[in-house]
Amino acid sequence: MFSYKKRLQQKGSLGFSVIEVLITTAIVGIVTAIVVIRYGAFNSAVLLRNQAYEVALSIREAQVFSVSIRGNSGEFREPYGIYFADAPTQQYLLFVDADGDGRYDSGEELETFTIDSRFAISDICLGASASIPTDVSALDCGKNDLSVTFERPDFDANMQSTSGFSSAVQGTIVLVPINGADAQRLINIRSTGLISVE
Repeated sequence: MFSYKKRLQQKGSLGFSVIEVLITTAIVGIVTAIVVIRYGAFNSAVLLRNQAYEVALSIREAQVFSVSIRGNSGEFREPYGIYFADAPTQQYLLFVDADGDGRYDSGEELETFTIDSRFAISDICLGASASIPTDVSALDCGKNDLSVTFERPDFDANMQSTSGFSSAVQGTIVLVPINGADAQRLINIRSTGLISVE
């Protein structure tokens, strides 16, 4: 009889109780939910940064086109540029400045770029300061448009807006997620030709 009781005690200590299984399942569920929520926020931040770099790369592309292309008779061709308009928007244009006025005119577009549907350009800002801002409070925002042109032989950027600035030292494009998240990326263009993403 003693050996039978001993075997029952040993069998009872080999498994898990229902309460232990439920607690373990609850802990695993909570940790999984936290990871999934954090992953979504992390993924959104990475996609926003990548989209900002794509916009900056388009501006750099216009700069390279302007500096490296020559006309047939040895003269330099017209300047190339990027045109941003009507924020909030999800499109911007690569254009050739055929009349040389430093701004986009209808009919000069070469290519239309479309931003990922999860993001939009929320604001266009201009400034007279040469320092690169980490936020837009130091700039004059709410501009209707921005034409950024580059003319050979310089890498310098010529920035013009029809709403207030005829020429600016600093231009900033504010890129935000459409879902209302608090994140933003700034694409800064300086008159010296420096293009950066903050």
